[in-house]
Amino acid sequence: MTFIVTIFSFLGAFLTKVFKEKYSLYIAILITFLDFILILFLPGNLKANFEFLGISFLYDDLSFLFATTSTFVALLIFVYSLGYFREEKEKSFFSFWTLIFLGSMLGVVFSDNLISLYFFWEIAGLCSYRLIGTYREKEHLLKADKAFMITSGGAGVMFLSFVFIYLFSGTFSLSKMVGFSVPWFVLSYL
Repeated sequence: MTFIVTIFSFLGAFLTKVFKEKYSLYIAILITFLDFILILFLPGNLKANFEFLGISFLYDDLSFLFATTSTFVALLIFVYSLGYFREEKEKSFFSFWTLIFLGSMLGVVFSDNLISLYFFWEIAGLCSYRLIGTYREKEHLLKADKAFMITSGGAGVMFLSFVFIYLFSGTFSLSKMVGFSVPWFVLSYL
């Protein structure tokens, strides 16, 4: 079920490109609302690990909290953007990249594997770059470049920390790391 919730935003993003530009924000609102409802009706006592094409998804109380927060905020953004984009031409562009961003954030939230978490994080960074540089003017592109450099630098440090975690735990799976602690001699070097 978590896979369906995650992939639903990606599929919705492509729907915004299929239909006319004037419907893209409404499609985005509908997809985000359905995502929110799906997350709310996931069984509360379900602590499930789902694997699809080598990507593991984990649903627990913490992922439920972050998934509902992410989809609710995205829903508010889309509703607000109805007025903001009333006269703008970039409705489809905005809807597409924001739904991809939502899908990648849900991927980060539900990922049980550090590699898939990193993959979804990089997609979110790309979406941030595209959304900040929506208007393609010099000042917007400079801000987008700055945001991209910051998120890429952070992602690089995150990747190195994931390698470090793997060296000590022997796994990339978050659910298999439960109860694992870093050896004391490693902490003394930090």
